[in-house]
Amino acid sequence: MNIQSECNPRPSRVGFGGRKKSERFFLFGLNRYRHSAVWFFKNAVVFLGFFLSGCVSFFTVPSHEALQNPPPPLQERWETELIHPEFSSDALKGDGMALFAILERGAPDVLRQSVAFEVFQGLRSFFPEVRVIPRMDAVRTITQAGRKPDYKRFLRSYQEGRSMDVSSLREWGQIEGVRYLFIGEILFNDKHTATRLMQEAETGIGGLISIFSSGPSHIPVEVYKRVSLRGELWDSQCGKAMWIGTSQSEVTEPGEKERVRVEDILNSTSRNLIAALDQALKKHPGGTKPSQC
Repeated sequence: MNIQSECNPRPSRVGFGGRKKSERFFLFGLNRYRHSAVWFFKNAVVFLGFFLSGCVSFFTVPSHEALQNPPPPLQERWETELIHPEFSSDALKGDGMALFAILERGAPDVLRQSVAFEVFQGLRSFFPEVRVIPRMDAVRTITQAGRKPDYKRFLRSYQEGRSMDVSSLREWGQIEGVRYLFIGEILFNDKHTATRLMQEAETGIGGLISIFSSGPSHIPVEVYKRVSLRGELWDSQCGKAMWIGTSQSEVTEPGEKERVRVEDILNSTSRNLIAALDQALKKHPGGTKPSQC
């Protein structure tokens, strides 16, 4: 037995700089992790900078000129033409409502969809406790029941004659599973541009010449926009109109500084229509229970 080797064990082999091999690999891995962490944080900072710059560019601050010359305010008015003496918000909460239709006279379907969406949002905002079925869901239910042709004939007949088919109205309420049906209508969606003849000295002025039906020699002077809506809320069980109201918004602005969009006027008019219904119910609370037919 080698006593010297037992009493004085041979020292372990060391690596670079006198460190053990296991310690050397540990420090190498730690150093590599540190470099990776630094690389990650540097790139994260760069990415965050780009992201924040994008947010800043998205939420732009209005220019000084825009603040000094704000767009003209909308001229808005809404009113209630009829409200049933027994109608109340409690009745809506108990029996629900469907946005049944948006009537129009020659307006594109995309306009009806926009009005239906804004009216639905207005109903949800003013009457959060009321079950409101959106127009698309109401039409889908009618289609699934195989009554889409009857639905179109019903609306066309009512729009042309303004005579409500009470028996059909009751059927629609049963199909939708609600008592109240909201029928809206686009009365006006006008945009009129007043022009003047271009003078010889104005020939070639950029940004002023527009092509109208009257020809390219006319310059827009004044732009007038108007949107008018009508809303009716029907009791499908009794066949009675419980509320009828209208809403209109208009604006006039210089032709060379036209900034108010028709979509903005349409949205405001739709919300105001539901505001008229809300105000009518607050002024005339009606009965605490739904009216009996």
